[in-house]
Amino acid sequence: MKIFKILSLVTLVSFLFYGCPSDTPPTPPATTYYDYLPLANGNYWNYTNTIASTNVTSSDSLYIDGTTTISENSYFQFDANLEATGIYTLYMKNIDIRKEDHDYVANGTFTINLGTEAINIAINDEIILSESGNAGDILSTVSGTQIQTVSNISLTIIYRLKTEIVATNASETIAGTTYNNTIQTKTTLNMKIDATVSGVTVSAMNQQDVVTMHNTFANQKGLILSNTDTGYHLEDFSSYDINLGIPLDYSESTQQVIVNFNVN
Repeated sequence: MKIFKILSLVTLVSFLFYGCPSDTPPTPPATTYYDYLPLANGNYWNYTNTIASTNVTSSDSLYIDGTTTISENSYFQFDANLEATGIYTLYMKNIDIRKEDHDYVANGTFTINLGTEAINIAINDEIILSESGNAGDILSTVSGTQIQTVSNISLTIIYRLKTEIVATNASETIAGTTYNNTIQTKTTLNMKIDATVSGVTVSAMNQQDVVTMHNTFANQKGLILSNTDTGYHLEDFSSYDINLGIPLDYSESTQQVIVNFNVN
């Protein structure tokens, strides 16, 4: 009887700690992936661009016109019409993109001109979009320093280009059309500029965000909306006889809205 009680106690303890032998762990839900930027030769997207301060509009065409191989990886090449003015369009025409697992990987150059010589930021296999990301995920960060000479003034430009996910799986209604399964990203260019004249270095631009681009992509559609804020504040260093030939303050907002597209 004593042995029976001990065996019964062991059985009860085993049941409490380990559960019924037939129990199986729940199956996690399958991950759903969306094709936010269809990549195929012949794909194109047409946009209307609007400058907020003047309400001037223009049209852009962005398209894929072939592939290229870089370091044994194949990329799709983007291009745009010669008259393109949209920030997103100009950004995309200077980069090539490939898919790696569920990430969109970019290789090329981010170019910005603040009235000085163009600032070219190399993008070497940086993730700019992901099918499996979540809000708050930082996709990529590119930091560096460039030195330029403008009007015999040496400029040291310290920059950081960051892309992150803002929201996923939202619905967006644009120009009367509702798009489901969307993702919103934010690309921010942060800069600081120091100027050196006659051996004296002063701060020409304190660290600040000069470009903030919010992009919305839809499943099997591509980019459907892009809002970009561009602006800066330069320090007043006229007492140092420094003149970069651009206003001390600048601010502008632009928008690109999808008109039509073709994806394969």
